[in-house]
Amino acid sequence: MAVAFSEGVATMPGRLTILAFLLAACCLTSPGQTGQARSQAPSVPSRPDFHPTPEVPAMPKALMKFPRTPITRAKFPAIDFHLHGGALKTAEDYRKMIKLMDETGLGVICNMDGGFGATFDRNMKVGEPFRDRIIHFARLDFAGINDPGWPAKTAAELERCFLAGAAGLKINKVLGLELRDPDGGYIQSDDPRFDPVWEMCAKHNRPVMIHTSDSYGRFLPIGPENERYEAGLWRSSPEGNYYKTGQPTPDVIERARE
Repeated sequence: MAVAFSEGVATMPGRLTILAFLLAACCLTSPGQTGQARSQAPSVPSRPDFHPTPEVPAMPKALMKFPRTPITRAKFPAIDFHLHGGALKTAEDYRKMIKLMDETGLGVICNMDGGFGATFDRNMKVGEPFRDRIIHFARLDFAGINDPGWPAKTAAELERCFLAGAAGLKINKVLGLELRDPDGGYIQSDDPRFDPVWEMCAKHNRPVMIHTSDSYGRFLPIGPENERYEAGLWRSSPEGNYYKTGQPTPDVIERARE
């Protein structure tokens, strides 16, 4: 499209008329040109071999292949700091355990089930020949915790255990989840009755292995969405699940421990 101009200087109204005419001309496109522009857009390749499949749980296959190195024993003598060795009753039990330790590269294990009172004495006596490999932690006896003399009596017995060879103190989740006051409230680790116990541990510079709560999944509803469900928990019994049991929640227990 061509536009002819006459010689001479155009007036302002004339200039505006010409500008409007040019803009209108630039905006005009033919249907053929629009279709041609659309036909140049990228297209998705045809996949006649593709068929939708029903949704199933993902089961990816690993594409990266690496050599596997089976590890059957520790390279250096290791320390198992948390063994429940309640089954260690006789010298033969100790010998079998040490044989297993030698096979797997364990140098020392710490038995959290050393007990208290007569139980502790028995464990120390049977385990005496093996004390360089298997050491025992004392474990409190909570019987009579609501009696007035329990704190002093327990602290004194704990000191006796330390002097007899106890390497530390083990506290399990009975404290926090099961022990109760006479009024029904749950006893926590910041209860003043435990002050003499903690002070005795500090006096003898002994560690405390404390387990007063539990994994968070145990406080949630039982079902496939619970992270502990796949491990096989609660298939036949709800024991060990604290959802809506009235027991304290982890934040209450952990706040008391801190």
